[in-house]
Amino acid sequence: MGEMGKMPADNPFAVYTGEYEDWFEKYPMVFKAELKAVKSLLPAGSALEVGVGSGRFAVPLQVAAGIDPCPEMLTLARGRGVQAALGRAEALPVSTACFDCLLLITVLCFLPEPERALSEVRRVLRPGGHLVLAFIDRQSPIGREMNRHREKSNFYRRACFYSIDEVLVLLKGAGFKDFSCCQTVFRPLAAIDAGEEVRAGCGEGAFVVVRALSRSR
Repeated sequence: MGEMGKMPADNPFAVYTGEYEDWFEKYPMVFKAELKAVKSLLPAGSALEVGVGSGRFAVPLQVAAGIDPCPEMLTLARGRGVQAALGRAEALPVSTACFDCLLLITVLCFLPEPERALSEVRRVLRPGGHLVLAFIDRQSPIGREMNRHREKSNFYRRACFYSIDEVLVLLKGAGFKDFSCCQTVFRPLAAIDAGEEVRAGCGEGAFVVVRALSRSR
């Protein structure tokens, strides 16, 4: 990512916006399972989605506000009713201590400076606020397969997939504690044509959600 509000000319989310949107139509039951997992750990209160994209998660989760560095995605998010602003996770254009919850959904793997981004998340959270972070678990069966073949993906070729242990290290280092975790997407995406369960814990499902409490400053 470049400076605040600027993206490389070949940013995949700008170049392949249509492909990104098509994914949700191609795999509706996968999306439904991911939504269910995030919702199961989403606390009450005001929320901001960092990396809101086109608003696909924000709208059904009733998250009114979002930040994203991609103008093309922001246009779609605003069209879906999200109050979306241009900005980067590493330098959020938001006042200190103004939200009860921040969400990062499959965003961590794209961040060039994850420690800085998580520090910004904590700054923006009110005392006792939560981060809800969803990511592709590199050590899950599907995560290992995706990591091996990420060069074939227009979106993931530049991604850095994390294991749950690596994510927890990042979160602890940024000042978070009291972790809750759930997982879903246990089968290949093309095989998921009915409801996919959400289970507590991690290690099997490709899509993992962690809720973390911001420590007192």
